[in-house]
Amino acid sequence: MSKIYITAGLLAMMAASAAATVPGEIYNPANGRISPTVASETGSMVWGYATDNVVPDIYPEGFNGYILVGMPGNVSNMFAGDKITSLILGRGVFQEEEPLIDVYITKDLYGEPVYVMKDQVFIGETGEWVEFPLETPFEIEAGETYYMGFKYANIHEGNRAIVTDMVPTSDPNAEIIGFDGTFTWEDEDGTIHEEPIDLYYMQIGDQVGSACVRARIEGDKFPQYNLQVVDPVFPAFKHTDEEFEVTMTVVNKAAQTVNKINGRWLVDGEESGTFELDNLDIANGTQKELHIAGLSIPTEGEHVVAVELLKLDGNDDEDPSNNSASDYVLAMNPGSGYQRNVLVEEGTGTWCGNCPRGIVGMEYMNETYNDGTFVGIAEHDDDEMYTEAFDYMLYNYFYSMGFPSCVLDRVPALLIDPAKEVLEPAFLERREIPSYADITIKSAEVEGNMLHVDVAANFAFDLNDANLRWAVAIKENN
Repeated sequence: MSKIYITAGLLAMMAASAAATVPGEIYNPANGRISPTVASETGSMVWGYATDNVVPDIYPEGFNGYILVGMPGNVSNMFAGDKITSLILGRGVFQEEEPLIDVYITKDLYGEPVYVMKDQVFIGETGEWVEFPLETPFEIEAGETYYMGFKYANIHEGNRAIVTDMVPTSDPNAEIIGFDGTFTWEDEDGTIHEEPIDLYYMQIGDQVGSACVRARIEGDKFPQYNLQVVDPVFPAFKHTDEEFEVTMTVVNKAAQTVNKINGRWLVDGEESGTFELDNLDIANGTQKELHIAGLSIPTEGEHVVAVELLKLDGNDDEDPSNNSASDYVLAMNPGSGYQRNVLVEEGTGTWCGNCPRGIVGMEYMNETYNDGTFVGIAEHDDDEMYTEAFDYMLYNYFYSMGFPSCVLDRVPALLIDPAKEVLEPAFLERREIPSYADITIKSAEVEGNMLHVDVAANFAFDLNDANLRWAVAIKENN
């Protein structure tokens, strides 16, 4: 029986050929010319979530695919009365010479579009941004929520129609992927079965990034200052009082070019310092990587570190919902802590033709790092070794990336391919981070079908209001 999974991760990293356009330029099939992403002197700007990256990925064969972004009410308020004059789409891999798509805007993901152009030829090259001028400009109403993008019918084998920027985002509007159609499969007797699949959406932007959909908007009511923070990178561990750097990418979603940013950083909600970045030259529709240095944490513990952009050329950001980022950072005194044992959970299945590389990678790790620092668990789907205990990991991690895949210590950013060359360096880097707890199984006794375990734990520092949970895995002795 065939399997259906939306794959990302390693498959998504199989990027197509380099874009024929340069960052900040868009191919317009209406006139065959390259157009800039902004022309503010004529009242035109580009709005969207994705960075310049255009990375195609595989979509289930034979299904209809929907690739959308959402414009929530607080954003439509900023553009009320302006008009969307074109949608700009990242082009994936198509087997057809002239693939046809429906370009549309809707208020209801499951309802009829409020604007649609059917059977548009998706010309251009793989990895390009392609502009589709609307036959009639679409006026944005204040407070309305819109979803915009395209539908591709009956995806052919070998097509890679999902197109994202592979820059993880927590914004649920930045990437909305859907599919429907008919699932066809053949049983052991050779009988062909057809099973209808209702329209289903999922949001996995935290793993595959923003959908490559942008809108060109014309009018006179543009937001003037609005930077969107994407792809923040915080260190997982630092010693107390050790200075560190946070990097992030910002995308200019407003009309004015930003040259200076004033901001602050916070530890556990308390302001701990400020910063100023100058000579940036971030124009509408363009992006820039920022490096914010000089942060530090004075006390031991797992702390929430946040970075906020406060002023853009001395002006307030008109959409403060997307101009900050935060993450947990573990701080410990030098010499403190315990050896970290790294939990590696692998999503696999006996039906999976690609999964032998995961078996090879996991067995290599188990044999090479047999000092207890590598803790590997294979979690099966839809075969004789599946149990309901695996559902949490299957639905929250492995289904989004596909099979095989693995995750280290259940950290979403460490959802990777289990191949040796990918897993080993990620494991070694993770193992270098000290653990603030040392857990020892002192004894284990079996009584009937019950296992009694006596566990002791030591901590490197006092924990206040900690929410700790213990997980025990019983592994086959092989």
